[in-house]
Amino acid sequence: MNRRISPEEAPSVSVIVPCRNEEELIEKCLDSIVENDYPKDRLEVIVIDGLSEDRTRELLQKYVARYPFIKVLDNPGREQQLALNVGIEASKGQIVMRADAHSVYKFNYISECVRGLREYSADNVGGRWVTLARTQSLVARAICLATSNVFGVGNAYYRLRRLFSNAPPLAKPTWEIPVPYFCCRREVFAKVGLFNERLDRSEDIDFRARLNAAGFRTLFMPTVECYYSMRTKYSAFVKHMFRNGLWVLLPLRHARGISFSVRHIVPLLFVLSLAASGMLALGPPGWAALFWILVGVYGSAALLCSAAIALRERDPGVFLVLPGIFLSLHMSYGVGSLLGGFLVVAGLTAGLMKKLRQELWMWVGRMTRC
Repeated sequence: MNRRISPEEAPSVSVIVPCRNEEELIEKCLDSIVENDYPKDRLEVIVIDGLSEDRTRELLQKYVARYPFIKVLDNPGREQQLALNVGIEASKGQIVMRADAHSVYKFNYISECVRGLREYSADNVGGRWVTLARTQSLVARAICLATSNVFGVGNAYYRLRRLFSNAPPLAKPTWEIPVPYFCCRREVFAKVGLFNERLDRSEDIDFRARLNAAGFRTLFMPTVECYYSMRTKYSAFVKHMFRNGLWVLLPLRHARGISFSVRHIVPLLFVLSLAASGMLALGPPGWAALFWILVGVYGSAALLCSAAIALRERDPGVFLVLPGIFLSLHMSYGVGSLLGGFLVVAGLTAGLMKKLRQELWMWVGRMTRC
């Protein structure tokens, strides 16, 4: 930030923190928010707890007792999108921003978000999402590296590091780059509404689509930086990617006008290509080449990216596991999207059949009356 915002000119900010069973990370998250350089008399922190069953609530009460600008609300529905709406409706700040309990925030995170809204006349501001491993195992390090690389997550610029350096690919404020957590003026919600409560995931994609449709602009600022504790146990990572993939297409059953980046459906196309070429390989001998070409191209790209990352990190060990992590990421995400697509089609088909039955009965009724 060029200069610190003075208390006299600082707008009031409400920080919304959804959480549930976060005893491991909630203190680090709240400590980083408290240590931010934003004037505390202009700050409101609302933690929305989804009826935690561990020590989260006990820890939260200590912060409420210590800091008058922190309060805790209940989220009986437990889902994240419900927590966001509870927090937004209860907040009083001129600016409303989301924080995640799994993240730690750079000392000037809040003030840089506010600066982006004011100096650039942005409607929504966010920044870099630096992925950190919860443990220092080889698999944990590889998972973080895979999810910070263009081969792993496509053009999700807020996540990325350069292939041959740890510098971010975008060094200047850039418009219309998706950001991990929103920071908006309050009037934005008055115009586009709250989060879709039918979406257990992808509520941020739906919200971003409505922002764009209303003509609001999002600004990515590389000086806005947070550090996300990634799920780095292999089984949890695979399940997480599967659920993310599932909710790429599943929201189409609940939200109209939602749109996705090409990167969201590439894993689905990869899985479909493997399945189709694998089935063709069972036929005439010539078709088997298509399957092996696809496997060879993917394998070569995974090995080259893994080698480049291992060289950058000076960690030969990650080269041994990164190709498998890349494959696990793409396959679990793609299979999840495949299931989500099937459920969407099944839902649309069921709706169409119901409508046809209704029309048929109406026609039978008219004919009977005649």
